[in-house]
Amino acid sequence: MNKQTATYIAYWLNANETGTDQMSWGDIANLTHETQLGIYGYCTCEQQEETGYRPYDDCPTEGPYHQ
Repeated sequence: MNKQTATYIAYWLNANETGTDQMSWGDIANLTHETQLGIYGYCTCEQQEETGYRPYDDCPTEGPYHQ
């Protein structure tokens, strides 16, 4: 994880804890698989295991969430 991603995740973790976690559409557009996992502990690709849907370019193509 690069420093920019770690800072982004830390910001949103703090926002979640303080109740100021209102993401804008721009913030949502900046999410990736890595940031989803860091902020929320899951990525929406995990719910799409059977279909192989990958909402972000960095979602895994193999492993526990994809066949």
